[in-house]
Amino acid sequence: ARDVSTRVVSLDVNQLHTDPCIHSRFARTQTDAQGFKKPSTGFILQVDEPLDALKNAQIELFWPDDNLWYRAEVISLNERNRTAKVLYATSDVETLDLDELIREGHVNVRRET
Repeated sequence: ARDVSTRVVSLDVNQLHTDPCIHSRFARTQTDAQGFKKPSTGFILQVDEPLDALKNAQIELFWPDDNLWYRAEVISLNERNRTAKVLYATSDVETLDLDELIREGHVNVRRET
């Protein structure tokens, strides 16, 4: 599994009930927390593409050690530092260095359904 011990922070469960934005983001099925062998319909973000496609986007991230794709939502994007804070279906929050992930083809931007 990806070593994120210094980057993962659990979301305050009380916020799920008091903040409607967080509650709607978190209202996912258990399936969303599981990994997938293939990414959903969407597009793999390329190095030469602008990061604005990630603003408030539903994404999937590939974890090579698991050989699985995991769903997440971009909750903040810093285009200058090229980082994004994502909320996983498990309620974990992680700040990502986008350059390496994009270069390796590990970011799938899901299409709106």
